[in-house]
Amino acid sequence: MPDAQIAEGPQAGGWLTDAGTVGSMPAVGGTLKLSDLEQGVDQINRLRRNQAEVQILPGQAPGGSVIALANQPGDRFRFSAGTDNYGSRATGTTRLRAGIDADNALGFQEAVSLSYIGTRDTNAAIVSAAVPFGYNTFSYTGSLSEYNSLIGDTALLYGRTFAHAFGWNRVIERDQAGRTAFDVTLTHRRSEREVNNLLFEPQSLSVLRVALNGLRKFAVGNQGGYATWEAGLSRGMDALNASHDAPDITRDEAHSQFWKLDGNASTQLPLPAIGSAALAYRGQVSAQWSNVALFGSEQIFAGGMGSVRGFREGLISGDRGLTLRNEVVWGNVPVLAGVRIEPYVFLDGGQTQLVANQHWQYLAGTGMGVRLAANAGKHAFTSELLLGRALVQPAELGSKATVLLATMNYTF
Repeated sequence: MPDAQIAEGPQAGGWLTDAGTVGSMPAVGGTLKLSDLEQGVDQINRLRRNQAEVQILPGQAPGGSVIALANQPGDRFRFSAGTDNYGSRATGTTRLRAGIDADNALGFQEAVSLSYIGTRDTNAAIVSAAVPFGYNTFSYTGSLSEYNSLIGDTALLYGRTFAHAFGWNRVIERDQAGRTAFDVTLTHRRSEREVNNLLFEPQSLSVLRVALNGLRKFAVGNQGGYATWEAGLSRGMDALNASHDAPDITRDEAHSQFWKLDGNASTQLPLPAIGSAALAYRGQVSAQWSNVALFGSEQIFAGGMGSVRGFREGLISGDRGLTLRNEVVWGNVPVLAGVRIEPYVFLDGGQTQLVANQHWQYLAGTGMGVRLAANAGKHAFTSELLLGRALVQPAELGSKATVLLATMNYTF
C-alpha cells in the first residue's frame, strides 16, 4: 500500500492550495500501479514550469511504498511577444502577437493563458484554461475576433465572431510505449457581419465533436520515433441558440446541422545518416469529409504555414479535402554562438472540394527553411525562416509565386 510523500518548496503549490499535485498521485492506501504514477507525472509536467521526477521508496509498513515526488518549478508566469508575416493581403500581412501564461497559480496544476494577435485590419483575443484530474483533463477556450475588409471601392465589410469551446479528454489506455485517449469538445460560435453599418442576420453554430486519439513511441535501429493519430466525428446541433436549417435546404447550401468526419496523423522517423548529419523525416496528414455544404468555420483550408507551405495564405477551401506535409530535417547541426539550428526541406500538397460544385482543387508547394532557438537564462528566442515556391495551384490564381516567410518570438 503506498503512502504519498510530496516534496514541497517555496513554489511547489499555488496561491490557494497544492491539491493539484497531491491529486495527481495515486491515493494513500491504494494499490500502486505504474501506469497511474506515470499519468500523474505526465499531468504535472504538462506545465512548462514543472520538471517533476518521482521515486518509489520502501515504506514503513510491510509491502508498502512511499512515492517521493521532487520538482524544481520555474516561474509561475511567462510572457511572450512576437511578429510574423503570415497574414493575408486583404487584412495585412504583418501580424503582431502578445501573450501571458500562468502555470499552477491557484494550485490545481491548471494552465491559463491570455493572448492577442492582430494585423492592420484584424484583432483577436483568446483566453484558455485547462485543469487535470487523474486521467481526465478539462479545458475551456474563449475567443473574440474582428476584421475589416473592403468590397470594391465603396463598401466596407466588418465582421465579428465570438467562440466558446469546452473540452474533456480522458486517457483510456497507456503503457511505456504510448497512450490512447477519448476526447469530447462542445463549441459554440456566433458570427456577426455588417456592410456600411447595415447589419446582416447573425449566424450561430453549435458543434459537438467526439474523437479517439493516440500516441505511440518506438525505436528504429538505435534511434527513437513516434506516431500520432486521431479520428473524429462532428455533429452540428440545433441547441444553444444555434441557427436552424430551413426544412427545404439543399445539399449545396451551407448547413448549421450536419455530420462531418475528420482525421489526422503524424510521424517522425529517423533516416540513414549522411556522413555525420543525423536526418529525420516528419510527416503530417489531415482530412475531412462532409456530405453537405458547410460554413467556412467548419471547412478545410489548404495553403499557408499551417497547412500547405509554399503559399502565403490559405488559397483553397472545401467541405471535403486533405492536406499532406512532408519534411526532412537535419537534427544535429552544431550549436553556433548558443543558437540551435534546424534546417529542413519540405514538399506539401492538398486538395479540397465544395459540395456545391463537385470540383476538386489542388495545391502543392516546396522549399526550404531553418528554425532557430536560443536561451539566455529565463529568456528564450525562437525564429523560423522559410523560402517556398508554388508547384501546383488553380489556374485562376494566376502565375506561381515564390514566398519568403518569417516569424520571431521572445519569451521571458
